[in-house]
Amino acid sequence: MTAAVLDRTRHEATAVWHLEHGRYLAVQDGGDTVVIADERSRNGVLVNGHRVQQASLRHGDQIRLGARTMRFLEV
Repeated sequence: MTAAVLDRTRHEATAVWHLEHGRYLAVQDGGDTVVIADERSRNGVLVNGHRVQQASLRHGDQIRLGARTMRFLEV
């Protein structure tokens, strides 16, 4: 992802959600569905508190990867 795309994404997300400074995961749009997959990770991937091998993400889903918790937002 280029710096310009990341800056635009950050700006758009901040304008809509009033995000605080921090770290965010940006997913480049390439289709109707965003899917997260776990390829035999040690700690697993949790979506909304449930361990998954693969899951389609919807707006507001909470994702936990190891010690990190993220929220999937469509902006």
